[in-house]
Amino acid sequence: MIKRVGALSLSFILLTASPAYAATLGPATTYEELSSLAASAADGDILLVSGVLDASGQEALTSSSSIRISSQSGEAAVISGLRLRDAKVTFTDITLSDSLSVEGTSYIELAGGVSVTGASGGSGIAFDGNGSLLMERGVSVTGGASSAGISISHRGGDFYGGIDGIVRGGSGSTGGPGLVVSPLESSGAMMISGAIYGGEGTDVGGHALGLFELSGNAYITVDGIIQGGSGSLGGDGIQLVSAGDQVSVGISGTVTGGQGRNYGGNGMILMNAGGSSVVHVSGSLGGGNATGESAQPGTSLIIAGGSSSSHILLDDCLMTDGTLLSPTPEPTPEPPITPLPEITASAVEIAALPTPPGETEQPEADASPDIVPTTLPTPETTPSPDSATPSEAETTPTPSVATPAEAAQADAQQP
Repeated sequence: MIKRVGALSLSFILLTASPAYAATLGPATTYEELSSLAASAADGDILLVSGVLDASGQEALTSSSSIRISSQSGEAAVISGLRLRDAKVTFTDITLSDSLSVEGTSYIELAGGVSVTGASGGSGIAFDGNGSLLMERGVSVTGGASSAGISISHRGGDFYGGIDGIVRGGSGSTGGPGLVVSPLESSGAMMISGAIYGGEGTDVGGHALGLFELSGNAYITVDGIIQGGSGSLGGDGIQLVSAGDQVSVGISGTVTGGQGRNYGGNGMILMNAGGSSVVHVSGSLGGGNATGESAQPGTSLIIAGGSSSSHILLDDCLMTDGTLLSPTPEPTPEPPITPLPEITASAVEIAALPTPPGETEQPEADASPDIVPTTLPTPETTPSPDSATPSEAETTPTPSVATPAEAAQADAQQP
């Protein structure tokens, strides 16, 4: 299988290699001009596009030569509603809107600077045929409302798909699946190493990766991030239904069900595996969380529909069921502020205090005009009892002392 896939990849590289004599053509400003340039281009030629080209309802673009379609330097060109049939095209630095449809035996590569969006109700990319579809890291593909990001139907011949970018299902009441492969027949191989997300749904989240009707010696490796979309019912991470013959599926990435308000999505569902098919899981499987009060979280792995455990090999796989999360309480609203009552009474004038008689108001030089200074009387000083004024000292008599003669005369006069 490895040799077969390697040979197919090498053949594609040789087909898309740019020879030294590659020419740059354009820029094309209409789809008719682009189609004419593609019909006459040689291997390795670069076709420049300028502005917005509407290919809706037009004949599919075909090219027997390996060409590259890119925006004119300094621009971000757009091609809407493009269909390819039996083409060998590498896209760089361009936007593909309203879906990209690929048919027949085509070899398509989405390189740096490319984004694809689906039309309303349509897949971002719909590949129906054989050849190859390569998507480099940094490329993004998003499905239309409730539609798949990428849908691949392998029809005869060899097919190789290499998905290394970001793929999202479209959002809506029911989220669209991220990537759907149905069927993948003998001589079909896929390597999924990017990030695949189911679309967000108000009711049901989209499943991330759907693998249906795998037969022959089809081979798939999943080594990326696989995440179901959220909704009332979360989307599953992987749904693998109907694998027979010598089908081999290896899962070494991180697979998680989507979060649900009532039911979390399951990590992986395996149904109707038969024959000598085998699913080898060595990554991690996780059920989606649930947020409702009586909600049910998702399960990491469900085997149903007649499948037996002999078809699945768990090798050091981390399996975790979802968790019932407590709903986040709504913030308590702040109480309304009660306004103060309006003042309805009239203002009362306050009369100024009367000035004591005999005193004159002397406003200070630096005083505010709204402040009236008041002169206070100076209190009288009360004399200390131990001290006397000079006048009191002068008027107080000093006691006299009698002589001996005056004392004898006084005694003789006494009876």
